[in-house]
Amino acid sequence: MKPLLVILKSIGVILLGFVVIVLVNSPHDLIINTVSKGTAKNNVPAGTQAELISIGIVFLAGVFATIVVYILGGQQRKKLLVILVILFLLADLTGVFTSLAGTSLFYRIVIIVIIPLEVWVGFLAGKKLKPA
Repeated sequence: MKPLLVILKSIGVILLGFVVIVLVNSPHDLIINTVSKGTAKNNVPAGTQAELISIGIVFLAGVFATIVVYILGGQQRKKLLVILVILFLLADLTGVFTSLAGTSLFYRIVIIVIIPLEVWVGFLAGKKLKPA
């Protein structure tokens, strides 16, 4: 029974991490369009300034999700963070090849490349907030 509970808790923690990503990314278009009118529609930035703001928002979402997974992960923290990196990579690759295909190559590359940095910064912040 205990392994089943560990698996269910792990799935719940990962899902909660993705809920955090959705919550942080929800004002994405509003923030970008406030700074530069009409440059973001359906979470797709248009223009260099909008892309840079979007990169910042995506980075923060990944960091906050990593902090949540680290703090709630318990003994499975490191395994869950590896799973989180893989899921981030899959989600971002899907986005890069579908909805973000019309953006600049720089933006699409940076979105993929910052994944390890997001998780590393989130891991360090989580470690500061809740030492093991």
